[in-house]
Amino acid sequence: MPDFTPDAPGLDRRQLLVGSAIAVPAIMLTTAVPAHATSADSALSVDIAGTTVTAGGSSNVTATVLNSQGLGWAGQTVTLVVTGPSGATLASTTGTTDSAGQYATTLNVDSFTANGATITVTATSGPLTSTDTTTVTGGVTLTLATAAQITAGAANTVTATLKNASNVGISGQTITFSKAGIDGTYNSVTATTNASGVASVTLTPNTWSKPGATATLTASGPASTTATASALVLGANALIVGYNNTWQMGVGDTNNRSALTQPLRVFPSPITQVVSGGLYDGTPGYFTYFLLEDGSVWSVGKNNGGQLGVGDTSDRSIPTKIAWFETNGIKIAQIAAGDDSGYALTVGGDVYAWGSADGIDGLGGSRTNPVKKAGLGSNVKAVAAHGGGAYVVTSANGVMAWGRGPEGQLGNSTWGDSYTPVNVSGLSSGVDKITANQNTGYALLSSGEVRAWGAGGYGQLGNGSTSNSNVPVTVSGLGSASGTTQIVAAYRTAYALVGDSVRAWGANDSSESGTRHYGMVGNNSSSNRSTPATVIASGSKNIGASSRNAYVEMTDGTFRSWSYNGDAQLGNSGNGGEPWTPISANSTLAVTGRKIVALEQHSFSSLISAYVTDYLEVP
Repeated sequence: MPDFTPDAPGLDRRQLLVGSAIAVPAIMLTTAVPAHATSADSALSVDIAGTTVTAGGSSNVTATVLNSQGLGWAGQTVTLVVTGPSGATLASTTGTTDSAGQYATTLNVDSFTANGATITVTATSGPLTSTDTTTVTGGVTLTLATAAQITAGAANTVTATLKNASNVGISGQTITFSKAGIDGTYNSVTATTNASGVASVTLTPNTWSKPGATATLTASGPASTTATASALVLGANALIVGYNNTWQMGVGDTNNRSALTQPLRVFPSPITQVVSGGLYDGTPGYFTYFLLEDGSVWSVGKNNGGQLGVGDTSDRSIPTKIAWFETNGIKIAQIAAGDDSGYALTVGGDVYAWGSADGIDGLGGSRTNPVKKAGLGSNVKAVAAHGGGAYVVTSANGVMAWGRGPEGQLGNSTWGDSYTPVNVSGLSSGVDKITANQNTGYALLSSGEVRAWGAGGYGQLGNGSTSNSNVPVTVSGLGSASGTTQIVAAYRTAYALVGDSVRAWGANDSSESGTRHYGMVGNNSSSNRSTPATVIASGSKNIGASSRNAYVEMTDGTFRSWSYNGDAQLGNSGNGGEPWTPISANSTLAVTGRKIVALEQHSFSSLISAYVTDYLEVP
C-alpha cells in the first residue's frame, strides 16, 4: 500500500516490486503542500520567553505552526506584531517556519519604558492567530501625589515624579495633567520635570464645587507612563450675611458682613441645614450649627456653655465637627439651636442635647458633649428649640416639651420648669410640624390648623390676646383645613404659609439687644399684631426667618425680605433701613450664580441670615 504523506513532493514515478523480481511500472499520486496553513486541524502558537522582560533588555519570541497531525509544519509564513509601549520592538516581524515549524525572533525593550507596562505579541499565519503577553520590570515609573483633601476655590499643589529603574529622577521630560469629577482649572496642564524628576502644578477647584466630591487626577508622561491620584473636595454650599461678633458666621473672623458671604470651605459633604442660636444678656454670644448630608454636625462661634458640643468650652473661629457623633457611629437627620444649647435628631429617631439649657439631661448644669435625652420614646420625628428647652414630635405625632416654663412654654397646664419631658396638653396626636421662638411653641396639625402656647405678650399666640397660655390655643384667621403647610418663628414673631400666601403675627419690632427695629410682621406697621395679617397674598413658596428679618422664596424663583437691614441681611444689594413690607432680594442672591435651596428657619435669637445653596456637580 503506498504511503501518501502530506510532505511528499507531488507526482512520483518509480518501480514497485510486487511479489517477484519482475519490475512493474507504476504511478504513485501525492498531494501538493498548500502555500500556507489552511487545514482546520492545523495550529499556531506564539511564546515570549518568560512572563516578564527587563527594560533595556530583550526576550526571545517563538512562533510555532503545527500541521493536522500535530507535527511541525515547515515553510509557513508567520507575521508578528507587537503592541504596548513605544519602546517595545521586534528584531524582525515576518519569516518562514523552519523544519520544526518554528519562526524565532527577539523582542527588544528600550530602557525608557514604563515599569509595569504590558507588551503583547500577536502572530498570524494565514487564518491562524495567537497572542502572548509579558510585563516590563525595572522600567520608568511615574507617580502622582496631592493632599488627601483639597479646598474648593483654593490653589492645591499636584506633584508628579518620574524616575528610572535605579530610582533616580529623570529631568527635562514633559508631564501632562488632567482631571475628572470636579470643575476647576490647573495653572498649567503641562510641566517639565526638574533635576529630581519632579513636575508640579496647582489645581483650583471651582468655588462652588460639591463638598465631598472626589477629584480624580491623572498625569501622563513619556514612555506611555501614567499615574492617578484622588482627593476629597472641601467646600461650603451656603451663604451668610449679618452680625458676626462671636465668629458665628463661620468665616474665620469677627467682622460683620454686609454682603452675602460663603462660609469657610471646610465641609467634606454638602450642607443640608443651617441653624444659629445665642443670647444677648449683656455679653453677646452667638453660634451656628451646620448639618451635612453625611449625617455629621459642625459648629462655630461662642462656646462658654459647651453649646458647640465639641467637648470643651473654648470658642471656635472655624467650623468644627462635633466628633462625638462620629465616634459613636451616630448620624443626624435634623438639628435645632436654643439660647445656649443644641439639639440633634438622629436618623434612628433619638434626640441628643448639649450646652447649658435647663433639662439637657435631667441633671442640670452644662454638657460639652451630646447626651441622649431620655423619656421621649422611640422614633421621634422632629425637634425644635425654644429659649430654654425644646419640643419634639413623637412617634405618635404628639408633642412633648422640656426646659423652662414660667410663661407656659411647656404647654402642660403648669407655669413651672421641667427637666424631664412632659406631654403638651391636647397634642397627643395629629401633629405634622413644630417650631418655636424665644418662649412660644407652635404646632401645625395634619388638618392645617395651627396651635400655639407659651408667651403671648406681643400677640405671638395669634389668638387675639396678649396674655400667656400654658395650654395650646388655636391661631385664629387660619382655621382648620386652611391649606397651611409651613410655620416659622422668629424672635417674638411667627409666620405661616397658607396656600401660596404668607401670614404673620406677633411682635412688630425686634429689641433683643436694646435697640428697637420695626417691621417684623411685614404689614407696613410698627404695632404688634395679635392675629395673623396677610403679608404676601400669592406666589409664595417657602418662608425663612432670623431674629430680625423674614424671607420668602417666591414660586417664580425670586425672593422677598423685610425688616432690619443694618448689615444688608435682606440681600437687596445695599444696607441700612428697615422696610416694613417685603422688598425684592433677588438681585444680590443672583450674583452668586447658585440657586438657594433652603432658608434658615429656626434662628430666633441670632443676628445672621443664612441660606443653603445648591452646588456645582460634575458627572
